Amino acid sequence: MRVSDMDVNVNGGKAVAKFRQAYSADSLNVTSRKTLELVKTGDRWSIVRESTGG
Repeated sequence: MRVSDMDVNVNGGKAVAKFRQAYSADSLNVTSRKTLELVKTGDRWSIVRESTGG
């Protein structure tokens, strides 16, 4: 798996990470845009939503 074009925006205890993911295994080759929405609880970040595309 490779990640490129990473963009992260943090606003207080919330963050949005957008990136391009390239994944390959056997005969499967997939490249897609991913968006992760994160929330900070204490000193840990947790993913609350993940979407593909866009």
